Amino acid sequence: ERHFQAYREYVKSFDGVVHDHSLGKYARTIHPYVVQTPHFPQHPASMGYRNIVAVSYAQAKWLRQHSSSWNIPVIHHGIDLRRFTFKAEKEGYYLFFSVMAEYKGAKHALRLAKETGETFIFAGRNGDMTDIIRSCGLPNVKFLGEVSNEERARLFANAKAFVFPTGAFGECKPPWLEVFGLVMLEALASGTPVICSDNGACPEVIEDGEVGFVCRSYEEMREVVEEGLVEDISPEKCRKY
Repeated sequence: ERHFQAYREYVKSFDGVVHDHSLGKYARTIHPYVVQTPHFPQHPASMGYRNIVAVSYAQAKWLRQHSSSWNIPVIHHGIDLRRFTFKAEKEGYYLFFSVMAEYKGAKHALRLAKETGETFIFAGRNGDMTDIIRSCGLPNVKFLGEVSNEERARLFANAKAFVFPTGAFGECKPPWLEVFGLVMLEALASGTPVICSDNGACPEVIEDGEVGFVCRSYEEMREVVEEGLVEDISPEKCRKY
């Protein structure tokens, strides 16, 4: 909404189809040919969506629950590999990089650090877990908060694994659907395996046992960390995948 004026000026004379990634309220009012990709589990009717391209089959399934007559194509996200640095030799820390919020699994990532004693780095935007993580007092936890794109690439490249308990294994309220999880691609592009929950699109993005581990419970995720199972995952395979 903050950028709507500039957006409107740009697209009002655009000769083509607008692929809108905003909240979807405005694009259809300023251009006749629009397809929309929602990035959160928003109710399609309330947002006024009409022509939707989903980013995962999990998201498409959720959208069809609201309108079974819709034909919703799926195109998975992609990223620019040039923005991420592949590194085969890793440092000894696990990385949580996301919103510092319970719905993204920050609470479970902190619990992993407490119970396993492994080194964890937390980076990303502020959320309801920011103050708790910042002040946790654990010597094996480093809180960075928001970082530059360059620092993000460095963190992903050097991490032993990326930890993503998104959806908090069904414990967060209201429930959270991970419609894709771009950070998982950013980790893989860096040659870094992913340890994630089975929420939403995660099983679509991560091939379990090949480029990471898709965990159905917190206990399963803790076992993966405690046993160091990511040591058997090839960084080269992650990048190629």
